[in-house]
Amino acid sequence: MAITKTDFMRGMQCPKMLWLDKHKPGLKVIPPEIQAKLDAGNDFGDRAMGMFGPYEEMTVYRPGTTIPDKAAMLQKTQEHLEAGTSVICEAAFSNYNNYCAVDILRRTDTNVIKLKI
Repeated sequence: MAITKTDFMRGMQCPKMLWLDKHKPGLKVIPPEIQAKLDAGNDFGDRAMGMFGPYEEMTVYRPGTTIPDKAAMLQKTQEHLEAGTSVICEAAFSNYNNYCAVDILRRTDTNVIKLKI
């Protein structure tokens, strides 16, 4: 079972909450005031992506779900790195079966990235 940073933190607060989130997601109740804060955070994140100019977002979901398709994100990131895309958001990387998505990756004159995925 893969977990996100948010899942991990919820599990640290309460292991039962993590179990419920993963095995009974339909039982999750988000109060309106909390949802408003989450929405504000998402809006901020969307604006932050544009701070460095035009960008390409790597997020890909499994068909019909909101579950990220990590393999597709890894492939899409590799394609954009090879194409020289200036700003990549949610760039996905994997090494020794560890997965990481970078919020904002910006190419500069001094950085050279060579990856084998």
